[in-house]
Amino acid sequence: TAENIVSERLTQLANEQHLSLSWSDLRIRLMHGTVRVDSLQVGLATADSLPGDTTFIALSMPRLDIGRIHWLPLLRHRIARIDRVRLTNAAVELTKLKDHTALSVDSLSLAAYDLSYNLTDSTFAYNDSVYQIDLGPLRYTSPDSLFAATVGHLSTQDAGSIVISNIAGGNTDRKEEHAMRMGKQEVTWARFNLSELRTSPVNIIRMALSGEVAIDSVALNGPLTDIYYDAHFPPKEPYPLPQESLAAIKMPLRIGQFNASLGKLHIGMTFDGKHSG
Repeated sequence: TAENIVSERLTQLANEQHLSLSWSDLRIRLMHGTVRVDSLQVGLATADSLPGDTTFIALSMPRLDIGRIHWLPLLRHRIARIDRVRLTNAAVELTKLKDHTALSVDSLSLAAYDLSYNLTDSTFAYNDSVYQIDLGPLRYTSPDSLFAATVGHLSTQDAGSIVISNIAGGNTDRKEEHAMRMGKQEVTWARFNLSELRTSPVNIIRMALSGEVAIDSVALNGPLTDIYYDAHFPPKEPYPLPQESLAAIKMPLRIGQFNASLGKLHIGMTFDGKHSG
């Protein structure tokens, strides 16, 4: 049956990649060259580069539609061309065993068009300029639980523009206590409430494969931003210069133009390690 074939392929993939992979409630329907997968629950555990740490990923997928499949016998290759693949209302949870980082998405929908699969060498090819992403709400909690953020909705619009709405978050403790809780060091405390972040058209798939984030323009609009820099405690090591911090970023980041419109912006900082203002 189709379920057995998919289960065998998942088992083979897990063994090849040395992954801890499990799944349940797999139901597949084949109709006139189309495939529909219902109620797939997938659990995945991957060993991280940090010794002793493991990332657990849980995916609950109520429905996956694979549009009409066209078989093309080209020379010695057998190619399956797929009109579209659409994932609807999936839920994703990611947790890290060692530092307790948590990330979750209640509703994730993806759509990609014009794909092909080579049965000879098991490789995918796709039109990376035609895709749709829709997710929300997204929640993130830092390992120390001192930072939390939520995103109400993220989608791609207007030929690939990324639109993120209702972004809220920041440090969860009081600003006067943050430096102490972080280990008696210079720290920056922040809270923010942003209504929308919008980018110019970008290709997320191409950026992920190239390892570079390049965006022509970013526009940010928000009613409230509160930032407090606490320098009551002397630095444990020389504070890095801005160019040193940028050089330490592993993924290249290029933004051509950045526009921000903030309704209320509060900035506080300490002076001479004793007074704040």
